[in-house]
Amino acid sequence: MHRNDPNDPNTIAREFKTHAGILGGLIGLMWLLEILDVGLGGRLNLYGIIPRTQIGLRGIVFAPFLHSGFPHLISNTIPFITLGWFVMLREVREFFNVSAIALLASGVGVWLFGAPGVHLGASGVVFGYFGFLLSRAYFERSALRSRFRRRLVCSMEA
Repeated sequence: MHRNDPNDPNTIAREFKTHAGILGGLIGLMWLLEILDVGLGGRLNLYGIIPRTQIGLRGIVFAPFLHSGFPHLISNTIPFITLGWFVMLREVREFFNVSAIALLASGVGVWLFGAPGVHLGASGVVFGYFGFLLSRAYFERSALRSRFRRRLVCSMEA
């Protein structure tokens, strides 16, 4: 078998470990920060997005890793792992690109249009994953249909 054969059990195991390490590391960071935040009396929450303020801009990067409590963190953990893994299935680099775009787009959107207050959580990133997966499914399905139609028309012309 070729070293990077996708059907090779060693390749599958290696990719699974990579995916689990990346997602586990990000989720672990979120949980560690929430434990630290509880110990600090919620002071880390000040690093969330505060709409239309200069200091609130830093929250665009920090807010996805901060949560308003453990119930909020739990409700973000499961979809983050599930949808993040689906995004990562094709390529790890694609996961990081989609994550960065979702983080920035949702963060800037909240900063521009959010209600007054401090906004926290990974929901914007999770919805970014969801939107990416929906659009990828739509466009790849359309691409497959187009190829099939072209082949069908070419075979009919022959």
